Amino acid sequence: MAWLWFGKVLALANLAYFSINLFGFLIPRFLPKAFEKYFQERGEVHFKRSEDKRVDEAPHEAKSDENKKVD
Repeated sequence: MAWLWFGKVLALANLAYFSINLFGFLIPRFLPKAFEKYFQERGEVHFKRSEDKRVDEAPHEAKSDENKKVD
């Protein structure tokens, strides 16, 4: 009977420790940093893609100008 109560108390203590760790440390401290890093990298990716699109479009325009000069 004592082992049964010991197991229940141990499970309850583990749940309390996990909850304090999750809601008191991980979510308030780690999550904002993770979101900031994610959105910063996401913005950099979008900027680089738009920059690559501008670079890719420029040579096509230059080639068409060259063709006009030859004609």
